[in-house]
Amino acid sequence: MNKAVNEREAELNFRAYHTDLTKMPNKRKLFDDIDYLIRKECDGFLLIRFRVLEFEELNFSLGLDIGEELQLAAANRLMALEDEAQFYQLYPSEFALLTACNTVQADEQSINVILQCLSGLVNLQRISVTLHTASGYCYYPKHGENARELLHNAGIALQQAMKLKVPSLEFASSMAESALMRVRLTHELTEAIEGDQLTLHFQPKLNLKTSRIDKVEALVRWIHPELGMIPPDEFIEIAETTGQIDALTDWVIKNALNQLGIWKELGFSLGVAINVSAVNLKQKCFDSQVLNLIAQCGCDASMITIEVTESALAEDPEQALLILDRLSDCGLSISIDDYGTGYSSLSQLKQLPASELKIDKAFILNVATDEHDKTIARSTLRLAQQFGLRTVAEGIEDKASLKWLTENGCDYAQGYFISRPQPAEQLTLWLNTLNEQSWPIEEPVNYLS
Repeated sequence: MNKAVNEREAELNFRAYHTDLTKMPNKRKLFDDIDYLIRKECDGFLLIRFRVLEFEELNFSLGLDIGEELQLAAANRLMALEDEAQFYQLYPSEFALLTACNTVQADEQSINVILQCLSGLVNLQRISVTLHTASGYCYYPKHGENARELLHNAGIALQQAMKLKVPSLEFASSMAESALMRVRLTHELTEAIEGDQLTLHFQPKLNLKTSRIDKVEALVRWIHPELGMIPPDEFIEIAETTGQIDALTDWVIKNALNQLGIWKELGFSLGVAINVSAVNLKQKCFDSQVLNLIAQCGCDASMITIEVTESALAEDPEQALLILDRLSDCGLSISIDDYGTGYSSLSQLKQLPASELKIDKAFILNVATDEHDKTIARSTLRLAQQFGLRTVAEGIEDKASLKWLTENGCDYAQGYFISRPQPAEQLTLWLNTLNEQSWPIEEPVNYLS
């Protein structure tokens, strides 16, 4: 009788401190082990959180059985390393390691071993997948005085590593401040979109064949009532990851098209380029949303360019192609932004309904003096000509670069040498100073500083 009771108690105790599927120690066990080490007054230890990045997508797209199989595969790989340290499973896609502190070099080596162990090809029953991992780590007592604080801070470092797309990061206090700011911005972005906190700035594009300003790019800005100007890099990614990007993109398109109508009434003939996100291109009805907004504003579709980055096209090329094909068929131009920094192959470029390539500013800033940049820019211009594509060079900051691009057949130029992005009212004043939108290439007057 006592034996049966003892076995039952042992079973309940095991289930309380281990996951049902993988039988790995769970988060409760990790909390207890950290508390034990702190009570022992140990000199210090290292806590690492790491995540299998593809888990959620595979679990949702291929089913729970694949997700469970992937968890077991990851657990088996980690158990093979367990002579070195203690591993835990916190969530289906996330694990932790608790180990004694060593030298910085040794700790970094330990982290690399784990990342390499979990990354790479995994053969499941129905499919083989290549996994990637990211990690964040912290030290006791440097980064926290108790289990909850340490786990939280390691999680913040993990999130920052995923955001920056780097394998691993050590926690820093600035990350906590950044995380709090992110929570605040996430909460307040909805109000910003629905309220009166967003604004558009427009950067002119100079037609190098006619020396006229006949296009602009619409760039969204967030004027926070307390924080002031918030850079797009800080809130667009939040919009993408929190499901607010559709509302944000709708706001940008609607307001850009309204401004296009105002300029038309003032006698300015301008086209507008609008950036869209990879997340937008995954929405099957995105093209219908765009076309409905164009119809509501009464704009000419041929005056609108949709800019997409190479990396956005790479995320789901088939879906992106369907959306862009339909928009192109309705008269919109498609521009491949930041060309040269992403993943577009020549065969993919041939399939896309693109009418324009934007050469990334990294290859333009020193194009007048750097031979490597000249070679890249010149080959891109020739490639575009062979495909019948219009070319735009962004990042023009001096006269020499503009002259080189003009001489080498570039179609459009964009950059601070021509004009910084400006609110519509200021840009309208600037346009009024030009003679029929002609820009004085030889001796430009920078009316907008």
